[in-house]
Amino acid sequence: MERALFVARRDSTKTRELLREAGDIVGGVDGTLFVLHVMPESEYEQRAESRRESGALQKDGSEYSTYPITQAESDAREFAERMGDDVLTAGTVEWEPLGTVGREGRSILEVADDRDVDHLFVVGEQRSPSGKAIFGDLAQRLIIEFDGPVTTVVPDER
Repeated sequence: MERALFVARRDSTKTRELLREAGDIVGGVDGTLFVLHVMPESEYEQRAESRRESGALQKDGSEYSTYPITQAESDAREFAERMGDDVLTAGTVEWEPLGTVGREGRSILEVADDRDVDHLFVVGEQRSPSGKAIFGDLAQRLIIEFDGPVTTVVPDER
């Protein structure tokens, strides 16, 4: 394992536990860990609409007329960075935060390909069998479509 990708979907106990384990495993083999947060398109659109309606101000004091995709990607990267800073022990693993906006499955696979990762870590979804059949399951898709090992755990109860 030279490069691994950890998918930081939400901040939960299971996410933090798996990130800690991923850091220990990847650090133990002197690999690099990428910590990725994908902001779903629906969340991006919701935030953009909210900013347009609220008249929120940018850092320079001007009004937001839109929510630029570059800002959304930066926000996603900051989420990944906070997770890494909070969980990964300094010096035990080389890691890099990443953020993007899009459809989760496709975005994760694209980043994995771009970064030439050989292992994925992801917390699964809590869905009934019928929910998985109707809506799909991200962890299942990654296991099927990623060309390498995928470590997944059952999520926290909601």
